[in-house]
Amino acid sequence: MEALRAEISIAKLCRKHNINQSQFYKWSK
Repeated sequence: MEALRAEISIAKLCRKHNINQSQFYKWSK
């Protein structure tokens, strides 16, 4: 996953993909 490979803040990634942080955490597990 992009956030795991690179030093990208979760908030920035969420804005880029138009998702919220709670959804991101569900996907990253």
